[in-house]
Amino acid sequence: MDGKAFYLETLRRSDSRDFDGFLATMSDDCDWVVPGARLHGRDEIRTWLQPFWSGFSTYRHEIRTLVQEGATIAAEGTFRGVNDGVMQTPTGDLPPTGREIAFDFLMLAEADLEALRCTSVRLYFDQLELLGQLGALPQPEPAGA
Repeated sequence: MDGKAFYLETLRRSDSRDFDGFLATMSDDCDWVVPGARLHGRDEIRTWLQPFWSGFSTYRHEIRTLVQEGATIAAEGTFRGVNDGVMQTPTGDLPPTGREIAFDFLMLAEADLEALRCTSVRLYFDQLELLGQLGALPQPEPAGA
């Protein structure tokens, strides 16, 4: 299996809510760099992803660009889902909004393609865009108020 097919299979597992299958594609010592955090190993990855998994009973990753250079896979796309579950955040729980959200992301992954395991991930997305779509940002006061 080449890197592109491996990457797409990994996302398919996530999108189909096969979370254990998704995490099985990560090496035991996989490192992730995500907005605001550095994660090491499957347990930390699971903990970071859990709010997304509980906040969206269905979602999908729509990939627009997928490039492989050796063991590096780069993907650019959009995450889409409906927020129909509680999202646990460091500042408290966000109740379900019922809102459909869509935000763009860029992910760079390194993989051991012989073992079919991801060894590192760098995920970039706009947290403020996500929180704004969820209605979790304070609204500015109207001018002159």
